[in-house]
Formats: sequence, C-alpha cells, structure tokens
Amino acid sequence: MKLPVQFLGDRLSVHFDRFDADAYRDFLAIKALPECDVTFHNETETYTLTAPKRFAAMLGVSTPGSSSTSLPLLADLFDDQEAICRIALDAKRFAVWSDCGLGKTLIQLEFARQVIHRTAGRFLIVTMNDIVDQFIDECHRFYGESLPIHRIRNRDELRRWCAASGPGLAITNYEKFNPEDGQPENQVISELRQLAGISLDESSRLKTGGGKQKWAIIKSSKGIEYKLSATATPAPNDTMEFASQAAFLERMRSENDIIWTYFHRDKQSHRWTVKRHCREAFFQFMASWSIYVRDPRKYGWRLDHEPVPEPIVQTIEIPATVEQLEEMRRIQTDAGGQLLMFEKDNTNAIERVKLSEIAKGFLYVEEHGKRRARRIPSRKPEQVIDLIAAERDRGANVLVWTQFDEETDILAERLRGYGVMFDVLTGRVPKPERAEILSRFRRGESHLLIGRAKMIGYGQNFQACSAMIFSGWNDSYEEFYQAIRRAVRHGQSERVRVYLPVIRELEGDMLENIRGKEAKHLAAIEDMERNYVRSLQAMRLVG
Repeated sequence: MKLPVQFLGDRLSVHFDRFDADAYRDFLAIKALPECDVTFHNETETYTLTAPKRFAAMLGVSTPGSSSTSLPLLADLFDDQEAICRIALDAKRFAVWSDCGLGKTLIQLEFARQVIHRTAGRFLIVTMNDIVDQFIDECHRFYGESLPIHRIRNRDELRRWCAASGPGLAITNYEKFNPEDGQPENQVISELRQLAGISLDESSRLKTGGGKQKWAIIKSSKGIEYKLSATATPAPNDTMEFASQAAFLERMRSENDIIWTYFHRDKQSHRWTVKRHCREAFFQFMASWSIYVRDPRKYGWRLDHEPVPEPIVQTIEIPATVEQLEEMRRIQTDAGGQLLMFEKDNTNAIERVKLSEIAKGFLYVEEHGKRRARRIPSRKPEQVIDLIAAERDRGANVLVWTQFDEETDILAERLRGYGVMFDVLTGRVPKPERAEILSRFRRGESHLLIGRAKMIGYGQNFQACSAMIFSGWNDSYEEFYQAIRRAVRHGQSERVRVYLPVIRELEGDMLENIRGKEAKHLAAIEDMERNYVRSLQAMRLVG
C-alpha cells in the first residue's frame, strides 16, 4: 500500500487526495474490507476511508503494537479459546458459534474479565435460569476469588447493579427481560446501556425466546461497547438466527438487511438459502463478526489433544403389544373405516406424537373438557428399566430422556417398585427444585436422572454421565443432538453409551426422520465450517 495508513485507537484510516490509477486501486482494496466507512469531503473533494484496525493485515499493513490485551489471558484456555478471545476482544462485538462442549462458558468469563480490566466498568452475563449455578461454579473453579460474580435475582436489582459505578461482573437469566405487568411490550431497561459489556449465553434464545423478550434485550443493550453472543453452531441457512444475532451485535440496520442481501427463497420449498453469487461475500461478512467451530482441528487448533470419544449408539427393537397395534389401527383409520396407512407412505406429525404416546404405554385423551392419560400395555418401559439396571450394575451414571410427563411417571412408578433411587424432572417440579436436581446430577451425587429434554435444557455439563437411554424423542434433530452432547463433551473420558429402544411400528417414522435430518445437517455443517475457515484465513484472523 503506497498511501499512508493512520491508526487511531482500534481504527485505521486512509485519506485520498489524489485519484490516479494506483490510488483508485488502493481505494477499492480498502472499500472491499469486511467493514468500511467512506466519507466524502465536499470542500476539498477528497475521501477518507476508515475501517477496523484488525483488518490491516488484509492490506499488507503492519499494525503498531500488539493486538493482545494488556492483561495476560487465562493460562487454562485451549488454543482455540485463546484465539477466539483475542479475535472477539479486537472486534468488540462478536458471536461465538462453537459446538457443545468446546468451552463457551470459559470464553465468556475470560472475555468479561478482559473487558472489566480494559474499561474498569461492569459486565453482565445473561443465560438460561437452570445454567446460572453452573456458570457461577465454573467461574469459581477457574478464577477463585480473583473474579467475583454476583447473581442478580430480580429486575429492580438488575437496574441498580447496572447503574452503579465501579468494575464488576454479574449474571442473570433471560426472564428478567420479560415485560412487567401493566408495562408496554419491548420495555427498555435503560440502565443496561451504562454497562461496559454484555454476553448472551445460549443466545439462540433470541430466536426461540419470543419477540417481546428478544427485542427488549436488543433495545436495552443498544450502544454497549463490548458484546458477546455465544451458542452452539446454529443450523446453516437459519436466516432468523443469523439476523437476530446480527441485530443484537449491531452489525446491520435491520433483519431484512441480511435476508435480502445474501439470501433467496426457493419458490417450491420456501426455504431460504444463500445466493450462489453471494456466497463468498456472505461468509466474509459473517466471519468479520462471528466464528463457527464444530471441529477445532479444522482451524489447526487442539492438534495435541485427543478428541472427545464419539458415543456408541445402539438401537434396540421392541415388539408391539396386541393392545398397541389395536390403538395404532384406531388412529390410522378414517371415519369410513379405511386404513390411512395404505394411502400414504408415512405418518404426519400429529399421528407420530400419538403413536409415540402409545409406544410409551399410554394415550392422552380428552374427557369432560380435561386431559387424562389412559394406560396401554407396553413392553417399552420394562426394556428401559432393564437397560437402567444393566448400566447401574456397571457403575454408570444414567440419564433417561423422555418426551411426556406421563411417560416419566410410568418409569418412576416401576423404579420405585424396585427400590431404585433416582431424580426426576417433570413440569410439576417447582422451578427452585429443578436447579438443585440438575446440580446433583452434574456433580455425580445423583446417579440416575429421568426427564424431558425441554426441561433439562441446553448448556448443561453432564460429563459425569456415561450412559443415556432415549425412552422418547421427537422430530427435532437439534434437540436429539443437544441431548447427546450434554455428556459427549470436553472432560468426558469414556465413550458414552446411547440406547434407542424403539417399537418400529409406532416410532419408526420419527426415528427415520431424525436420521434423515442428521445426514443433511452434518453435510451442511461441514460446508459451513469450511467456508468460515477460508474466510477467516483470507482476513488473516486465523492461521
């Protein structure tokens, strides 16, 4: 670059006061950076282009000093965590899309520690309610008393803490941003804007948590200098998730910016996909403010560390009872007495849920305006109990995944009959008790936990668990994958044994649906990560 580049803080600028061929080439090179602002000076008819200093290497320019922080990074970080921390701190507003178990908790804590050191200000972590205790435990484990973390328990306390002066770190849950009774929707907590930094853990909540909560968070945090968004790798082509994260990080003017610039909608399938001619530009834009990591080795990280052992997944076939087959025929028979299964290749979503209930040994029915469960003979609960007994004999801590409270109740009744000790999570368990139940299992103090995936939620670290039994599942591959990755994550030394006891006539379609999604998802993830690696290398942000 022939023209002088000036550096001020975290920005670089180049002033153009001549317009020959060389200057025009340099002008285009700067304008092609992932982020660039162009200012035209009317009086002198000259241009000034500014961009983040972290992209200087793309221009072949060395930056003055080091991009490393003045506070040494935590020595316990893996090389990928260290690299991501540095990139995020340089970007100031950044999304970390790392797979389950790659240490996003520690990345967030270290990011917060560095921001507090840089600014002498306050930093807030927002996460799921059931994960708050786990987050605090991790903070104490790695930082001891050097990084005190305060738990905020209500909205008034949140306002007071954010408005107070002096450095500090606090954590709270997403529900603190729900609209208060009698208050307008999307209520802004203006005190939040006094923070030096904020991190959203399990930030896919922006997509799934509802518009009121989402926009309350986005609007309340507008203008905060340091922002981090952390969640497991989002599904490729999930435009709403990308747009929501970009809106929180203030990387676009509106959600439609990213959708109409880079995506088109298929007229037949109605799926949004990246425009073919925009793929390179799209990934450079995304990689300028986020990173997507499924396998750190693809980036050249963790090469000296053994990967987490892949689980052993075993499908166990269970015969249906006569009563179950009769119930199946009732569901699949129309008003004229014709079997619908002969007229189509597979079941619809509503039928699959009903057949799933029958497989577990019950069927929800409406009587006098109330729902009750009618029990049906099934061999599946006994198979699940046998698997539990075999794994407990091996000394394994066992996690049993269910889909329905009634299914959980059936298993609990059988286990109590055998005198087995266990913890259970259903919708009837009070919220204050849920955190303690999860904490006991996480610490290995409880050896058998039965519960629904939606009750246990994302983000839990269950490395103490070495066996899982899926009594139930649904059509969501993401939920299925996340459930397995509760135990199959860094810190797990065993090959986790995963059992899928299935009654093929009743649950086969749902199981095949998940397996079909898995193949497509893994191929798309591979493509996504490959493009991210290429883009980040082109920007000289990774080796």
